[in-house]
Amino acid sequence: MAAVIRWRAGRRLDSPALIADGNHARADGYVSAGIVVSTASIAIGLPIADPIIGLLITGLILHTTWESWVTIRRG
Repeated sequence: MAAVIRWRAGRRLDSPALIADGNHARADGYVSAGIVVSTASIAIGLPIADPIIGLLITGLILHTTWESWVTIRRG
């Protein structure tokens, strides 16, 4: 929720830094959700899901980093 608020405010105010901050908050949310899903998958006996989820989170973080970089460069 905080990510959406920051991102929308950044768009409304035309603030690249606030948009990038919203992107960062969104990535934090993805990581938190990934940890919960990974822990649950291990608990039910699917340990292979942990490295797969880790790779997905890595991809999402790299994508978010790229989005933030492009946003700041345009600003």
